[in-house]
Amino acid sequence: MYDRFNLLARTYLDHQHLRVACEHRIIKIIKKLSGKDEELGYESAASIYGKMLEEKKMKEDPIVKILLEYREMIHREEMKVLKSSREIMGEEKLWTWCKNVKGLGPVALMTFLGFRSVCASHREK
Repeated sequence: MYDRFNLLARTYLDHQHLRVACEHRIIKIIKKLSGKDEELGYESAASIYGKMLEEKKMKEDPIVKILLEYREMIHREEMKVLKSSREIMGEEKLWTWCKNVKGLGPVALMTFLGFRSVCASHREK
């Protein structure tokens, strides 16, 4: 199962990368619209959007609205893959370990399984 699960884990990571890229684009647009490039630093897109929402030009910007909707859609899909993956993993050793180590969890599991070499670390029986 690990060889196939690896592909599912990569799908989760693809969704995650796409969401983060979308957030970065939102931040870039909001910084340009606000004229406060240096002031805002590296806050999350949601945080920056929340702070800038009072500005009328931000509310009216159709591109920011579209990207925020797109980001939410990607995030929902990302969470669906994560939930399905947890159900499939059940009580596998690596999943049990990720649950028991403080600071790790399903995202760490998907990262480990998405980037490890299946052939080098596990043989399916």
